[in-house]
Amino acid sequence: MKIAVLDDEKIYRDKISEIIYKNDPFAAVDTFASTAELLHSNTAYELLLLDIEMPETDGITFVKNYASLFQDILFITSYDKYIFDSFLPNVRGYIVKDRMEDVLIPKICQIKNQRATIIQFHTDLGILPISSDHIQYFYTEDTFVYLVTFTKKYSLTYKSMKQLPIDYTHFFYASRSHLVQITNISELQKTTTSIKMKNKDVIKVSRRNWKSLTEAFARSG
Repeated sequence: MKIAVLDDEKIYRDKISEIIYKNDPFAAVDTFASTAELLHSNTAYELLLLDIEMPETDGITFVKNYASLFQDILFITSYDKYIFDSFLPNVRGYIVKDRMEDVLIPKICQIKNQRATIIQFHTDLGILPISSDHIQYFYTEDTFVYLVTFTKKYSLTYKSMKQLPIDYTHFFYASRSHLVQITNISELQKTTTSIKMKNKDVIKVSRRNWKSLTEAFARSG
């Protein structure tokens, strides 16, 4: 994993590098004192450790403009007072600087492990990472493709559901407009040929797809 550290204070850049190298002497870590330095680098980084409070450009503003350049972003802050919207593209949370010795390496390991189940979707705001387990279904409306999770709905930039970066063996077309994740169906409603998802949404199933969907649901259980 190639890691970039962006912090305007050298003491913290050096401290972060020291912690990482102590855990992995062969780690690939580059440090930057400003957003300009990082943006002029020709290296592609998988993980960005990003200071929030910087005089030039604060970390949150930087993420809103350049998140798509990094697979994962972890905020570094001096103050334990930030709660971030989970939709901030590619952000995996934050750690407080005075606790880095204890939490930095476990957090990096967690990010590495999560990649096995994370799917990267394209949105107008950049790359949206979603755990595959959280996906309830996709649907199309007025030429737009939407992704629905347990708690949120996201607008994607794909032209059709056939372009989604998913393993289609885990999904089933309930109708021409709805593609559902089989394992997140909670109930079959035969009288109305509908299904209830685990997030409580009810989806109408086309009659020609009903038998095949119920068979796929039975196999998944």
